[in-house]
Amino acid sequence: MNNVVYFDNAATTFPKPENVYTFSDSFFRGCGVNVGRGQYKLADKAAALVVETRKLLLELNHCPEKQVVFTPTSTIALNTVLRGINLTDGSNIYVTPFEHNAVMRVLHHIAKTVKINIKQLEFDKNSVSYDLEKIKYQFADNPPNLVVMTHASNVCGVIAPILEISQLAKKNNAVTVADMCQTMGLVDTDISSIDYAKNAVDKSEKERATVIISEAFVDISSEL
Repeated sequence: MNNVVYFDNAATTFPKPENVYTFSDSFFRGCGVNVGRGQYKLADKAAALVVETRKLLLELNHCPEKQVVFTPTSTIALNTVLRGINLTDGSNIYVTPFEHNAVMRVLHHIAKTVKINIKQLEFDKNSVSYDLEKIKYQFADNPPNLVVMTHASNVCGVIAPILEISQLAKKNNAVTVADMCQTMGLVDTDISSIDYAKNAVDKSEKERATVIISEAFVDISSEL
């Protein structure tokens, strides 16, 4: 591996820091059991680790009143959130120009059965920035029901002003979703005003898993 130059960290960080390998090895050798499937010392130890991790994630994102849900992948996390939101005919959904397929394919799938309107947030290609003034008028003309925002593009690196956009969206009681795969833990952000935030920790030099931070658990009973 000494001769390998790796440029795909925006997709998955590699190699991991040594402490990731050390901790993973220690966990699987000393505590690699299921959580919530039994009451014995090892299970209690694993459960305590999950509780601690949830608490640390909420502290990291300055939102102690929210909840943390772990999912196997980022795509599953976005599917769970987007398909759990009650969208009806005429709902206006706003997205950034940089949304992942895990967002756009789900929305276009929903659009086959529900007459939703998918709109793009105003973005100035010359200054490579979001035009908050135009977004304000967008929301006034076509009030949002759902706003999905990639916090940072893994193509060009532009960071969306998710807090400002969310504040505008909340004037219309819209649901806000932030895809923070590239930023959580790297760009200090208070997400207490955002309904759902998602992070794939393989982007941030950790083992693979996905985190949803939300106000409350998503109701996906209609999808089961």
